[in-house]
Amino acid sequence: MTADPGISLVKTADRATVAGAGQTIHYSFAVTNTGNVSVHGVSISEVAFSGAGATTAVDCPATPIAPQDTVVCTADYRTLQADVSAGTIINTAQASAISPADATLQSDPSSATVTVGPAAPDPSSPVLASTGGPDLRWMAVLALLFAAAGGVLMLLTRRRFGRG
Repeated sequence: MTADPGISLVKTADRATVAGAGQTIHYSFAVTNTGNVSVHGVSISEVAFSGAGATTAVDCPATPIAPQDTVVCTADYRTLQADVSAGTIINTAQASAISPADATLQSDPSSATVTVGPAAPDPSSPVLASTGGPDLRWMAVLALLFAAAGGVLMLLTRRRFGRG
């Protein structure tokens, strides 16, 4: 049998959307040995990352991968306000491993995209009362009536004390 080493990578995020800044995205990197010999020394390189901050270090098992087996590496990212402004985080990575002949193997790049936006309103929460508008017009009318009544009382009081 001729040795034919190879690896593939599928990168995923634990969610497609996060509500806003301060949310944690858990990334998984599934590295599959697509060859017919075991490989070792799996590592992940970030090829492109549009997040405003940095992901945690990628954690990969330090075990060899048998042919057709998969290991899962992980990393996390906590979103920032700049990510909310950008609207999406695109994260592209590439896996590498070492063949039995000490050759470095590279996977094709794999990406995960997460949409970032402000939290949607909770439909179960009560709607806040509006301020201004037609609800306050009656108060303006009432204030004018009191002002007019006060003016009339002042005139009557003046007349009464002026004559007496």
